[in-house]
Amino acid sequence: MGIYSFWMKNTLIPLDIAWIDVDGKIVDIIQAKANDLSILTPKAKSQYIIELNAGTANILNLNIGDKINIPQNL
Repeated sequence: MGIYSFWMKNTLIPLDIAWIDVDGKIVDIIQAKANDLSILTPKAKSQYIIELNAGTANILNLNIGDKINIPQNL
């Protein structure tokens, strides 16, 4: 686990980025803008990161603290 930051250089579409810990708990979600050069840093350490089309986290009703099932063979 660690702190994994992102930026959106050369990313042409906005994204929702969700950071997930080793237990499958969402520790942060950030809505990232296309081509934004800002460094996006989560609030907590994570093991996994999911990138979704912008707005998908809201459609799926994903929130910080929610748990998702991550197969153990990843």
